[in-house]
Amino acid sequence: MVSPPVSAQDYPRPSVTVDVVVWAARQDQPHVLLIRRRHWPYEGHWALPGGFIELTETLEQAACRELAEETGLSEVPLEPLLPFDAPDRDPRQRVITMAFLAVLHEQEAKAALRAGDEASDIRWWPVAKLPPLAFDHDHIIAAARMHLRRRLLGDDLGRRLLPEAFTAVELRRAFTAILGEPVKARPVLRLLDAAGVIEPIPGGTYRYRRLSGMSWPYL
Repeated sequence: MVSPPVSAQDYPRPSVTVDVVVWAARQDQPHVLLIRRRHWPYEGHWALPGGFIELTETLEQAACRELAEETGLSEVPLEPLLPFDAPDRDPRQRVITMAFLAVLHEQEAKAALRAGDEASDIRWWPVAKLPPLAFDHDHIIAAARMHLRRRLLGDDLGRRLLPEAFTAVELRRAFTAILGEPVKARPVLRLLDAAGVIEPIPGGTYRYRRLSGMSWPYL
């Protein structure tokens, strides 16, 4: 007897969402952008901007759309963070979410915000004083902070946070503000210099090495 063909309908089908951690230094402290949920579940709780993907979208396209719809922010560079897939993370059904990270300049973080239909309020919250959050969004924000610690020793995030020519003091101030914890500039400068990421220039300042085929600034 020939077995019937296996159909996708025979398998469980979890839903997929996206969540966006929008991170910025404000008043020399790290902040994240949160919305207050209007509907169940977690009605009235603060949460990251996000929602369910459409069938015709990629994850990144869905993240950009949800961010624009729920906050009014558009054309914000997004970086994939991690998937979060705990079976009980959403009381509605089995939902897997893909988290994205956006790091804004302080000036970019001053852009006008607009809460969408799914949100009753929107505001920047200090990372050190977050309210009770919906779903597992506290874990997502913690993962974003750990990711930022690693990325600050890379060759691109600092380009978004520092001027073309910067001093050790400016690096310390920017990195401390984005992480919310003390950063010693000299060890960081030595690591970045040894890795070939930055170079000293006249005047006791530094700059990130120019990337081949790209003009300054690299965003």
